[in-house]
Amino acid sequence: MNDHDPPFDHPPSPPDQPELPSGGLLDAEFVPVEVVDGSPRSPIRRWRLPLVLFLATCASTFYVGGWVYAVCVMTILACHEAGHFVQARRYGVHASFPYFLPMPIPPIGTMGAVIAMDSRVKNRRALFDIGVSGPLAGLVPTLIFCIVGLQPQFSRFAKPIPGELEFGEPLVFKLLAPRILGPTPDGMEVQIGPMAMAGWVGLLITAINLFPIGQLDGGHVLYSLLRRRAHPVATTLLAAAVVGSVVFHLTGWSVMLLLLILMGPKHPPTGDDNIPLGAGRVLLGWLALAFLPLGFTPDPIKLPEGLDWQAPAPEERPFRPPPSDDQRWVWQDREPASPAGSDSPITRRRTGATDKFDAISPEENSHGEQRLQEVAGGRHVPEYLC
Repeated sequence: MNDHDPPFDHPPSPPDQPELPSGGLLDAEFVPVEVVDGSPRSPIRRWRLPLVLFLATCASTFYVGGWVYAVCVMTILACHEAGHFVQARRYGVHASFPYFLPMPIPPIGTMGAVIAMDSRVKNRRALFDIGVSGPLAGLVPTLIFCIVGLQPQFSRFAKPIPGELEFGEPLVFKLLAPRILGPTPDGMEVQIGPMAMAGWVGLLITAINLFPIGQLDGGHVLYSLLRRRAHPVATTLLAAAVVGSVVFHLTGWSVMLLLLILMGPKHPPTGDDNIPLGAGRVLLGWLALAFLPLGFTPDPIKLPEGLDWQAPAPEERPFRPPPSDDQRWVWQDREPASPAGSDSPITRRRTGATDKFDAISPEENSHGEQRLQEVAGGRHVPEYLC
C-alpha cells in the first residue's frame, strides 16, 4: 500500500460464493473444485472402479441369463446412464462414469447402475433435462427388446411348470403379447425368452426410477414441474406406498421404501426455480410420469404357491443290532414267479462254503452296503455287505 492507494477502515470482503442447495441428488456427491487464478479446475473423473464394476455386471448377467440376456440388459442400463451423463455434461454439471452394480443371483443378475453427480444444479430446466433423459434413453431399447423378444421365434405358449418362479406381468406385456403371439390358450401361459426377459427387467427399472418421490428420476421431474408444491405430493405417495406394502404383504419392497424414508420425500431446490420450462417440457414430463403404471408391477417375482421351503425331516429307522457271522453275507435275488404271484424280492442267506441258501426274513436284511457281486453265469445281483 502506498500514498496513492485509497484508504479503507476494514479489510476487503471475499468475493461472493454461490449458495449451495440444502440437499443433493439421489446419486449425488459434493465434488471439490479447486480454483487457480480465478478459473475452476475440472474434477478428476475416475474410470478404474467403474470399469471393474461394468465387467463384473457383464459377468453376473451372463451367469444368470446367457449372452443374449446379458447384452440386452447391459444395453438398457448403459443407455439409461448415458442419458444422465450427456445432459449433465451439457449443463456443466460434473458427473462420474456409471457405477454398475453386479448381483450374481438369479433371476436378474444386477441391481442397476448409478452416477455420482455434483448437487449444484443451475436451474429447474437443467434438473428436468438431466432427470428425464435417463428413463427416456433406457426406455427406447427396452421397448425394442420387448417387441422383438415376444416374437414367436423367441417366445411361446407353454403349460405352467409347478415349482418355478412366477413373474408379474406389467401392462406393457399384457398389451403387446396378444397382438404379437395371439390370444393365450386355456391352461397355458407365455414363456418368454432371454431378450423379452431383458425387456421385462428394463420396464421394471424404468418404472422404479420414475416414482415421483424424493431424489429418484421421477422426483426430479415432479419437482421441475411443480416446484415446492411437489413436496406434499411426494410425501403422500410415499405414505401410500408404505401402507400398500403392508396391506398387500409386498415385503420385497421393504428395503427400497426404507431408503426412500431415510433420504426423505422432499426434493432440494435448484439455483433458479423460477425459470420457465416451456410447454414441450411440461408435456414430456407428464407423459414420462404417466408411463409408471404401464411398466410397474407391484409383485414382480412371485414364489410358487404351495411350495414348502423347509427341508424334509429325515426318515426315522428303528435300531437293529449288527448281524452275526452267519448272517454277514446276504444275497438278494428276484425269482421269476413268487408263490403269491407278486414280484417282491426273496431274500436268502448263505450258510456256509457250499451253495446252500436258507430263506430269511426281511428284518434280517436291514444292514449292509449294496454292491454288485458277480455270480455263476455272468449275472450280477445286488449284494448287501455289512
